[in-house]
Amino acid sequence: MGIVLKETDKFIGWCCAGPKDQLPKPNTEIFYAISKNYEGRGYVTKAAKTLIDYLFSEILQH
Repeated sequence: MGIVLKETDKFIGWCCAGPKDQLPKPNTEIFYAISKNYEGRGYVTKAAKTLIDYLFSEILQH
């Protein structure tokens, strides 16, 4: 999932989920990257919460 500023449509980072072999099943891990200029502003937190909601409602329920 791309993290984009609504005001400018500027791409500033991404947030994804995928398997991690070191974890017990279900072995999904969330990982992210964000431009240094936008760290500490809550963008990743909001993206991660949105991704978690999506995973629980769309992926895990089907």
